[in-house]
Amino acid sequence: MNLRKSLAAAAAVAVALTGFAIAPSQAAGGVTITGAGSTFIQNYVNACTAGYHDATGNTVSYTGTGSGTGQSMFRSGTVDFAFSDSLMKTDASFGWEYIPMIVGPVAVMFNLPGVQSVNMSQKTIADIFAGKIKMWNDPEIVADNKGKATTTTVKVMQWKMVPKRVKGKIVKKNGKTVMIKKRVPTYKAVTKTTGGVKLPNLPISVIYRSDGSGTSSLLTSFLAGVQPGIWNKGGNQTFTAAFPGSLPSDGTFQGVSGSPLVASTVKSKPGAIGYAELSYAKDSNLGTVAVQNAAGNYVGPTPAGASAFFSTVNVKAKGEIEPDYMTKDPAAYGIAGWTYGLVRTDGKLPNGSADSAKIKAIKDFMTYLTQTCVPLQAEKNYYAGLPDVPLAIAQSQIANLG
Repeated sequence: MNLRKSLAAAAAVAVALTGFAIAPSQAAGGVTITGAGSTFIQNYVNACTAGYHDATGNTVSYTGTGSGTGQSMFRSGTVDFAFSDSLMKTDASFGWEYIPMIVGPVAVMFNLPGVQSVNMSQKTIADIFAGKIKMWNDPEIVADNKGKATTTTVKVMQWKMVPKRVKGKIVKKNGKTVMIKKRVPTYKAVTKTTGGVKLPNLPISVIYRSDGSGTSSLLTSFLAGVQPGIWNKGGNQTFTAAFPGSLPSDGTFQGVSGSPLVASTVKSKPGAIGYAELSYAKDSNLGTVAVQNAAGNYVGPTPAGASAFFSTVNVKAKGEIEPDYMTKDPAAYGIAGWTYGLVRTDGKLPNGSADSAKIKAIKDFMTYLTQTCVPLQAEKNYYAGLPDVPLAIAQSQIANLG
């Protein structure tokens, strides 16, 4: 369904569910639920599990195996739930659904001594990861950085007239919707131009994920969305499968497993470039790329830029998000990621057990991550909560768990 056309109804669902309270699944001891998958969401999950335990008495054991392995473990019933940054290519033998969980920027990170930010157009990024640009002082990169205009996305609270709601329902009087004044968040692009970046005569080494990776899927989906003439196999969990042609044999491309190893390998190699969830770049003190969006602005990776990118999306019936990579929102950061929760929906766990305490614990955990933990942990860990429309879909999907 096209949620642009049903924004008001979806937002009403989100508002109605805002007051959802998590009750302890058991009076004492709680239960343990297991999950695996996305490394993109792993830092956020780790930050939220202690608070969830305090609220419910339940324990979460989550392993960042990569989205592909997490999907396999979910289908086989090895874990109770999974997180994935990409869609499942192989269906499960039981009823299941996607739950949109959290959004955040995928940083294109690099190691250039003395440089913390460079501008790159969509085509420049596509050419680098396709092996077409091999040097940091390539004319294409230099042209992006002659006068370095960098855009920062900031959240601004503004007064707007919105429908009045009571317990999530729109209030009407004499057949007309009652409107009230309310402060709502909007996103504003703030651009600053500084002197050009001096780019070194240094070879580019591309560090990519060698394992099945939702982060690779997010990057290659962006590349295919903005430069389909170069990247026509985007959205693949395996970088090499999405790559246009064969990888260069000159040693300029190196595959490693997992986002932590991507960051540490980039850190160890001057001239290297790679991709991972933003916190890995921050923790390793690596430079990041300000990506030019369809509005012409160079926007750095921030949670607010990711939120602006996802402010208008389509969501399909099973919960799949369809972003618009060519959005004209001036504040949007285009290489933004989102993670799905993968959950069984027929009153059982993936292994076939009808453990009601665990099923309730999974439902409570999904609610905790999409709602309760957002103001506590999201921004400080470089994530952002779901905008209203995806949040409404997430809460509707969670309700399906019984």
